[in-house]
Amino acid sequence: GVINLYFFYPSTADNVLKKYHDLIGRPYMVPFWALGFHQCRWGWKSLAKVKEVVSKLEEADIPLEVMWGDIDYMHNKTDFTIDPVNYKGLPEFVDDLHKKKIRYVPIIDAGLNYSTTDKYIMKGERNGAFIKSANTSRTLIGNVWPGLTAYVDFLSPYGDQLWKEGLTDLYEMMKFDGIWLDMNELANWCDNGECYYNWTNTKGAKDPHDFHEFDKLPYTPGGSPLYKNTISMTGYHHSYNDFQDKNYKEYNMHGLWPVYQEKSTHEFLKRHLEKRPFIMSRSSFVGAGLYTTLWTADVEATWEFMRYSLISVFNFQQFGIPFSGGDLCGFFGDTTEELCGRWMQLGAFYPLTRNHNDINAIAHEPYVFGERVAMASRNAIRQKYSILLFYYTKLYESSIYGGGVVNPLFYEFPLDEKAYKTRNDTFLIGTSLLVIPVMYKGATSVEVYCPNANWFDLRSRVKKVSYDKDAKEGQVLKLPGGFDFVNVFIRGGSIIPFQDALTFKVRRTTTLLQIPVELVIAPDHNGNAYGTWIVDDWDTVEPIENNLYKYMSFNFSMSKTEMTVRLLTDYTTKYQYEQVSKMVILGAEGMGRNNHACLYKNAKMVEEMVGNYDTTKKTLSFYIARSAYIWSDITEVHFSDKCNQLNAKRTILLLSLIHISEPTRPLYISYAVFCLKKKKNKN
Repeated sequence: GVINLYFFYPSTADNVLKKYHDLIGRPYMVPFWALGFHQCRWGWKSLAKVKEVVSKLEEADIPLEVMWGDIDYMHNKTDFTIDPVNYKGLPEFVDDLHKKKIRYVPIIDAGLNYSTTDKYIMKGERNGAFIKSANTSRTLIGNVWPGLTAYVDFLSPYGDQLWKEGLTDLYEMMKFDGIWLDMNELANWCDNGECYYNWTNTKGAKDPHDFHEFDKLPYTPGGSPLYKNTISMTGYHHSYNDFQDKNYKEYNMHGLWPVYQEKSTHEFLKRHLEKRPFIMSRSSFVGAGLYTTLWTADVEATWEFMRYSLISVFNFQQFGIPFSGGDLCGFFGDTTEELCGRWMQLGAFYPLTRNHNDINAIAHEPYVFGERVAMASRNAIRQKYSILLFYYTKLYESSIYGGGVVNPLFYEFPLDEKAYKTRNDTFLIGTSLLVIPVMYKGATSVEVYCPNANWFDLRSRVKKVSYDKDAKEGQVLKLPGGFDFVNVFIRGGSIIPFQDALTFKVRRTTTLLQIPVELVIAPDHNGNAYGTWIVDDWDTVEPIENNLYKYMSFNFSMSKTEMTVRLLTDYTTKYQYEQVSKMVILGAEGMGRNNHACLYKNAKMVEEMVGNYDTTKKTLSFYIARSAYIWSDITEVHFSDKCNQLNAKRTILLLSLIHISEPTRPLYISYAVFCLKKKKNKN
């Protein structure tokens, strides 16, 4: 075939990814709730067990956002059905979950139960909706969970229609919130790529092995036939002349099948739920991030695989699917109390935070092992919830510009050789937050390499590392590695929105709507900081395409007497969670006298924030007594000892407005700069 080679030459890893994502398509934006904690298991044999799990998670005070249904909920493991005995009452249970602000996501397998009396099979065969066998010219038959199976041909308009009809039928039975697509490699457990159902009675049928010419290649991956554990490469798909042309072989279409399935499912969810779709899939191809998220699939419950899971999340960033994660505590095999606790701490900071395991392994929901793992889970999840506004913004920006969200340290510090050695021990969220989990058995502390920069502890707000202009490399710190919290540093030069989900004991992401937002400013060694914050209603369909979001950018510059910050937006809808309530400047040595923040809107002072300087932590915090304004209302903030007596040496926080109306084009920013007192720049 023809091979097209593309070369990307930008100077940074992130820019290379952005160029690549420009080519293959930028990832779709997930709903806000998807960032919460998900609980799943294969092996909940009854609805009563599922109810018990929800109750015990609530009793253990572990935040819960999404419950999942594996194949246990199905009748005879058949798609678009509900077990009428073991899962009787599931639709009502899902309604009850919704009342508690908990979502439900069921699994759907790729193969449809092949029964000549099944309505989907009868309709599909009548209309040519399935992949066909080159041997029989009839529906290609495989074998998966329900037994004999047929596979929808998404190149056929009837196939796409049949798939959406099945999803519609299931949705009419229970109001699910997303879809989990599994076994879509395509999986098939028959030998030779096809179950030769009734083959011996098919007139003119040939020896099945005659149709495996595509497996007779000079090289096959792993040395196994291409049809191993999947369908025959000679199966063929719908073509423009209605199956008469058999050139659309599975050999050429195999990798694209899951993407077509994901696209069809995405379209269904968008239309029927009228909300932002959530899909998690096991298989993918180039460009799948336009429609779906992914997880690392079945991993072993070992320390080694826990570390591998982080590398897999890094890889998905490159593939244009930033929202990903692994089965927390492991899928195959029995986990341990210590491993599960550490994996819950690590996975809490993945984009997808889902606890899941195998039917043959011991249960490992986060309450099973007692208080230590329960505490580790609830605290780590709430640590993540505290930064969800920031995390959500980074995912949003990945949808607008491309690029990764969770990356290894060397992405930001490519010239630092020591940063390469931390590739599976720590990770960055965006460019601002360094997450430092415990990754090794028996460890009670953790060593972290911090590249040469200012680094602040996000929890204590204390500066842990200072930039050294004479240093050629960073510093190694030894930190406590308990089960009560995960070490997270904020990098100097960053501004993030922050909510204290630990103090407020948040259980649902919707609770964050009522929690005050802090603007945390961490200056770099030059006294500068930058950050962004995107605001919307968290589940609007296609917010980027329809410009239904608010984009704020904060640009901070500090000297002993001057600071500036700019806020960028023009979307007018106001949301309660963006109210002005608190602002804290880290590493604010010498700023203690500026204990008032005067908020201006179009040159008119509208609010006053009272400041407090912590001489120990070197933080300058400002609080507002009443929150009548949101951040997009504010155009300037002045810091001084008194709001009504601003002098020429005052510190200024200036906010200006912009909106990105066409994310596919370069961003041009224009703003006015007002000089209050001219100073010579010694640099």
